Amino acid sequence: MVKSSHVPSQYLGYSIQATRMVCLLINAPVASTVSIEVFDDVGVSYEDGSQLAQQIKSTTSSHNPISDFSIELWKTFYNWLDSIEKGEIFVEKASFEIYVSRPQNGDFARKISLAKDKKDIEDLFSDFEKIYTKRKKELSEEVKTYIEKVLGFDRSKTLTMFQKFSLEIGTGDITSELVEALRNNKAIPSDIVDDVGVYLLGWVKKSTDKLLQSKKPAIVKEEDFRGELQAIIRKLDRTNILNSFAPNPAKEEIEGQRVKTYVLQLDIIEENEDTKLQAINDYLKAAIDRAEWARKGFVSSDSFEDYEEQLKRIWNSTKSKISLIHKGLNETETGKLIFLECSECKTDLQGLHPPSSFISGSFHALADALEIGWHPFYKKMLEKTEAKELY
Repeated sequence: MVKSSHVPSQYLGYSIQATRMVCLLINAPVASTVSIEVFDDVGVSYEDGSQLAQQIKSTTSSHNPISDFSIELWKTFYNWLDSIEKGEIFVEKASFEIYVSRPQNGDFARKISLAKDKKDIEDLFSDFEKIYTKRKKELSEEVKTYIEKVLGFDRSKTLTMFQKFSLEIGTGDITSELVEALRNNKAIPSDIVDDVGVYLLGWVKKSTDKLLQSKKPAIVKEEDFRGELQAIIRKLDRTNILNSFAPNPAKEEIEGQRVKTYVLQLDIIEENEDTKLQAINDYLKAAIDRAEWARKGFVSSDSFEDYEEQLKRIWNSTKSKISLIHKGLNETETGKLIFLECSECKTDLQGLHPPSSFISGSFHALADALEIGWHPFYKKMLEKTEAKELY
């Protein structure tokens, strides 16, 4: 039973599907994935090829989606059988579950959920057929359509599906269920449970929304979720130093970078060869560290985005300060000074101290994307450089 708890207002507004998705991801085994609206409301795909198809039923005191003659109940059974028939779900490797948001009565659904022996399920199904025959005249045409489709389906597949069917009954407060699942995870310190929960809900919604907007299946890997979970715990729980995992790049890697925009940005302010080599080293090492810290769960994806915005603000204020204080410099000298000031800045990532190569490499990544530049008119200068190369 879920313990009662105060639930912060930040949880409000998240859909029941997103909340169920986080609940499933918290306990998801290694190499599994959790999806929304792919093969069911929420689905789990496991490494061995097995699946959990979960239908989510939000209910009120006057609405019971698992009553014996509920349209929702029989439409769910029919949809599962239809997916089995189409080969979208393999009944031998699947489990079927209805999550009901609050306690409700449903005699047939409960009995089928508890019965695991095929003979017991067949007897329950036969008993239901007899009851249905007697009450058929009182039922709506819609529910009769779904019941009769289920009754007329391949009996062996239907019984196998019911053998793998279960009911999960919620408490009426799905947010408290999520909080309890988070509290049961020993890796999450109790004093940051709520903040972790709010972050994970936001991350799952952002991730799935982005996939759906790109017309891709809304699937979240357990590995990615675990990395975000570890990262947000580190962010909220303690401050530390971020160590670099990046080796020094090979000579051929360095040579391949010389045509990149961030190196051309250094060319137009007439920086020397040593400075360009250092920039290439820092750029490549920062890319490796960014990937490793994310993979290991040291830094969350949101924190990398925040960090880039912070660097852009530093660049912008540095540029403004230099234009006010050093009015006598020519454009190349101004660019050199902006670059030097930014190269010497120290700023934390997610409250952690990154190596200087990462700070410098991150500035160069922004310069490569033309989000910042060193020469006061860097975009025009780069256009001129490109035009020369064309001729």
